[in-house]
Amino acid sequence: MERSQARHSRTLLITLLAAALALWSFARTWDMSRRWAAMDYYQFWVVGRAIAEGKTEGSIYSATERQRLAKLYAPADKTELGEGADRVRKSKLSAAVARRPELETYSTPWLYTVFGATQDGPYRTDMVTFQHLSAVAWIVSLLVLCGLLGYSWPERVLAAALLLESFGPYLEDQNLGNVGRVQFAGLVLLVWLLARRQHLLAGLALGLLVAFKPNIASVALTLGGGWLVSRQYDKLARVVAGSFVGAALAVVLSAWFFGSLQCWIDWAHELGQLLQPGTWDDVNYSLPRALRDVFGLGLLAKIGWLAPLAFFAVLWLRRAALTAIACTPSPRAQLFLGRWDVFLVGVGSSLPLVTSELAWYHYFVGVLPLCLYLLRSQDELTGRAPSHRSRWLSFLALLAISFETARMLFDLPAEAHVSTVALGALLACGLACGAAWSVPRSSEARAGS
Repeated sequence: MERSQARHSRTLLITLLAAALALWSFARTWDMSRRWAAMDYYQFWVVGRAIAEGKTEGSIYSATERQRLAKLYAPADKTELGEGADRVRKSKLSAAVARRPELETYSTPWLYTVFGATQDGPYRTDMVTFQHLSAVAWIVSLLVLCGLLGYSWPERVLAAALLLESFGPYLEDQNLGNVGRVQFAGLVLLVWLLARRQHLLAGLALGLLVAFKPNIASVALTLGGGWLVSRQYDKLARVVAGSFVGAALAVVLSAWFFGSLQCWIDWAHELGQLLQPGTWDDVNYSLPRALRDVFGLGLLAKIGWLAPLAFFAVLWLRRAALTAIACTPSPRAQLFLGRWDVFLVGVGSSLPLVTSELAWYHYFVGVLPLCLYLLRSQDELTGRAPSHRSRWLSFLALLAISFETARMLFDLPAEAHVSTVALGALLACGLACGAAWSVPRSSEARAGS
């Protein structure tokens, strides 16, 4: 009895200390979010606002319209547009205009529709509101995701604290005012709905997410592949049906907001330009680019494609074990399937980072669901903890992706930063293949135990 009370007291103390650290980190990032210019958010705000107010002249994806829209809401006082040291006293709008002399309108019409329909105040007010809501969504999503993966409350709160100030992709997304945090929250909503067997609603969310930011399409592929090999056909059919409804809803609403379907045709024409890669000098964290431009290993530039090939090959080889689990109604099997969906979502949002020629740093927010899955403390089928080696390697991958903090502290060169982040993502994908292979062969017997 005394031991139980002592254990409870230690758990409560650790939780309170972790909560205090999380609140301190949240307060710091909350304050920082108001100071940054958020130059990516500026693009979303300008385009959405211009469309809502009927101030566009032709396609927003044309070069002339990009230049015109960039200055449409610029302050009348041009003296604030310089790059002097006193940035804190500048208006956020002036700073954003200075950094975006020409807009890069490559996002989907649905994304601009969401921003245009939900934000209609002054730029600073809308920007701060967006940043604060994104931060809250990030914290809530982390707590929910860790809960789905079986983390204890002290572990959940500690993860939330560490992944605020120490997770480079989150800080980069906040600095730019981009939508990585929104996408992360959407993915957590997706797996939360899947865990509650709300398959049609999960499909609806997935369709809206893909229309919002098409790089989520890789998540749909891994989920579909995982459900096909495990013969979860009913689940697959319901999610696909919901996805079509969600995507169609996004297209219809954005066409209504823009005034016609031409916006989607114009966006499709820009896809080729969007896929034109930069170099690592442009802070492109693409693994193929890092191998080609940093190390001069052009022959190995496609090595990242081994990750999806190996992963889907492992899924196929483990199809019998996965099918047996899917057909077993035991609580352990159902718990495994719920967390397996988190795993598939994490793999789907990680694989493009090691295969694509373009991967900005804030894209690596997508690796987090996979890393948190690999770091969980207990295997759902066997009840045993994963191997120490696997968990340490998973932590190493997460640490490598969070390399922004180390780069700032030690002033490391850009080559080291880009290479470390890209290789960290490759390590996470390799560990995903190992996790898929480790599904027990005698899974049906173990699931029923």
